[in-house]
Amino acid sequence: MRLNKLVVAALISVSSTVALAQDTVKIGALLPLSGNYGFLGVSERYGIDMALEEINAEGGVLGKQIEVQYEDSGTAAQSTRKATRMLQNDKVDFFVNGGGSSVSTAMAEFALRNKVVNLALDPNSEELVRGKANRYFFLVPPPSSMIANAFVPEVAKLGKSVYFLTHDYSYGIAQTTEQRRVLKEYADVEEVGETRIPLGTRDFSSQIIAVATPSQMC
Repeated sequence: MRLNKLVVAALISVSSTVALAQDTVKIGALLPLSGNYGFLGVSERYGIDMALEEINAEGGVLGKQIEVQYEDSGTAAQSTRKATRMLQNDKVDFFVNGGGSSVSTAMAEFALRNKVVNLALDPNSEELVRGKANRYFFLVPPPSSMIANAFVPEVAKLGKSVYFLTHDYSYGIAQTTEQRRVLKEYADVEEVGETRIPLGTRDFSSQIIAVATPSQMC
């Protein structure tokens, strides 16, 4: 739990003098507690609650107790409306957000506009470390380029052909785009096709059966 305390201490150290003067530090957690990403938000809340209990039981961070206020992030527009309310009415000091890249992109803009620190827990969008990057927004997962740089060389060891099953939204498209970029470095590995799959699909058996023909197998 020492790492979690160090993270919170770092956030406090770069915060406003108002947060430094308070006995309690408030964190606004905008998590996907329903919808396609609900399974992520629920587990994230459990993790935050566990860390919160342990940290506060040990005296908090820099002598301050930590309080977390939760909201279902919803859409990008809903997330920033809720964040604005939490900032103005509830005097939240920092934010964390879960959910997809669209929510995180909106929260990156919100953080910059309001000069408040936000930590994104889920997205891998390349845009978040490029065009939308700013000094108030931090990303926990690796962006799509880092994933592709690590993943594709291992895939290239397995065979000579690749077929992409792409989730048809920003995350899936970005992943496939970055993996194609790295795949170009392997002249002996051929891309043989792509199928875009609707968001929310959990069973890929029909797509796998459709592409697993002798001409498309590795």
